[in-house]
Amino acid sequence: MSYRNGCLGLAIIFIVSIYIWGFLYNPTKDITRFHPTGLNTHFVAQNYSSFDDYIHQTDLMVRKAHEKAHYHLNDADIFNNSPKELLPDPQLCPKNKSNQYDNGIVLIHGLFDSPYGMAQLGQFFQRHCFVVYVPLLPGHGTVVGDLLQVNFQDWINIVNFATIELSKKVNHVYLGGHSIGGLLAINQAFSAKFDIKGLILLAPALEMKTQLTPLISPLYWLSQWIPRLRWWQLESDQAPVRYESVPINPVYQTFKLMEQVKDQLRHQKLTLPVFIMQSLEDETINSAKTIDFFNSNHNSKSQLLLFSEKKPNNYLYDARTALFLSYLPTQNILSMSHLSLTVQMSDPIYGKNGEYKDCLYYQEKSPVWKQCKSGVQTKFGEVTSENVKIAVIQRLTFNPFYLLMLDKLTHFLQAS
Repeated sequence: MSYRNGCLGLAIIFIVSIYIWGFLYNPTKDITRFHPTGLNTHFVAQNYSSFDDYIHQTDLMVRKAHEKAHYHLNDADIFNNSPKELLPDPQLCPKNKSNQYDNGIVLIHGLFDSPYGMAQLGQFFQRHCFVVYVPLLPGHGTVVGDLLQVNFQDWINIVNFATIELSKKVNHVYLGGHSIGGLLAINQAFSAKFDIKGLILLAPALEMKTQLTPLISPLYWLSQWIPRLRWWQLESDQAPVRYESVPINPVYQTFKLMEQVKDQLRHQKLTLPVFIMQSLEDETINSAKTIDFFNSNHNSKSQLLLFSEKKPNNYLYDARTALFLSYLPTQNILSMSHLSLTVQMSDPIYGKNGEYKDCLYYQEKSPVWKQCKSGVQTKFGEVTSENVKIAVIQRLTFNPFYLLMLDKLTHFLQAS
């Protein structure tokens, strides 16, 4: 009997040891891209004399960070990950008597993304005589390990810096952003010391669409002690201008920023014109909160473009809202996704025939993942529970309605 008890005791100790080791084991220990470079975490406005100076220094930083992490990108990828300034054609867009352009916009990319995600939209505004600033959010554009130590206040700081610097060159400042970039644009509209002319929001991250929200804060604090918990998802990070791996810290920082903006919205409503584009099938953010935010804005010039694979039963939105069906069977598109709004179909990286295919829903190297990457017998769309039952889904990373969006956006700008 004592022998059996001894064996049972050893078995329990062994199982508990394996369990503890599993939590303490750090699978990222020897992989450089999963560690902070120490070059791309914080933003201090006083370090830069102008936005041009910021662009120059940040371009050098992106290069140094990749070299330090031994994670080399080519010059084109370095350029795509770096911040941008786009100036209008002076022949077509003359300055006013104060030597300023009339309009400018700060375009803010989303979480895990880079300025590349806003580049095509920036060119649209440039053609419309806007000065365009596209900053790089701290932690992004280098290696994903830099997100382990970033704070949402650093994101706010760079947006505030870009907005102030832009205001020196133009009469009217607009703000635009995708996902968390949209959230930062809303936050900046509340805190700016001057009037913002309008907001352009693409799937603004007002609330996460996950039942794990209550776990975000506990997981973040536990991750300070347990290395394994610092990562929500570990991937090979194959996208040249976007992170695939997901650390818990930026998710926690996003959650804190959401709470700050929600508190602002409880005490004050935005009355400026707002242009919003949103898919009802969005699996990253809660589209209902986007609609609630739009409905709380009573500006007659505001516009909401909704996309859905089918017409909702409770479609009772006001005259400022336009609904478009995103089910396009002839193009193998089931629905719009959270990632698909800012990029046109012909994009060389994220377009229909682009080099990158988003197959992160599937386990890496599995047969279904390989099928997704091959593009054989797959469909495009959001990775909803319904869609993944229909076919192997390549998450849609381009916008089949891109020209329609630009047309609606042009009318919005003319009205506002």
